[in-house]
Amino acid sequence: MITTLAHIKLEKKVSESLFLISIGLERYKEWIPGMFMQISLDVRSGSNYWLDSKAFSFASWGSPEAKILVRREGSFTRELIFRSEVGFLTSVRYPFGDFLLNSHSDKVFIAGGAGISVFLSYLDFASLQGKSNRDTFIFYSTKRMDEDLSRIYERNIPNEITVEQFVTDSASDGYTGRMNIDIVKKYVPKIKSKEYYVCGPPRFNNYWSEALGKLGVKVKMEQWINNPREG
Repeated sequence: MITTLAHIKLEKKVSESLFLISIGLERYKEWIPGMFMQISLDVRSGSNYWLDSKAFSFASWGSPEAKILVRREGSFTRELIFRSEVGFLTSVRYPFGDFLLNSHSDKVFIAGGAGISVFLSYLDFASLQGKSNRDTFIFYSTKRMDEDLSRIYERNIPNEITVEQFVTDSASDGYTGRMNIDIVKKYVPKIKSKEYYVCGPPRFNNYWSEALGKLGVKVKMEQWINNPREG
């Protein structure tokens, strides 16, 4: 783990509540897809207490110009987004986490809302290497069409990666209804031969933990207690 200065700026407003933010790292250490960083709103040393800070999954891989996906829903994320609009210098420390996506296995990623962020690092990893080496399925659920994956991720998705998206707000363009375990059964062949990774809100995670557990498959879940992550 290292502590470094970072230049924060707004990369893109995805929707009214979701933002892609760039983190220019002065000291670069390659992270494994699936890991996260801790961000302060002020410049701090590694020996300081980092009480006013939050953790965010890397939404990119392979460059010191890192990205995170931030949902505006609390005082910290509101301040982070507000300051990023003009850009500011702060401190981050990284990499952390054991939700690692670099195993040599076929994978199924299931994301709800901003939970897609953690899987974007794997998309970069696969894209920059030219291929993912293994078949990968991404099931992505969001309330509105304005948070479609194409608005968040701009690289080409490798052919080995199959993406299925679901829009759950009936008033939104592209409405599909909620995704469920039957959808996974429909699209994923040899369902027990895959590794499963889930990231989303607590109720979303709970549903998939139970549904996949009944199939007898192993599930790795990005689960945060007391919402220390707001992005």
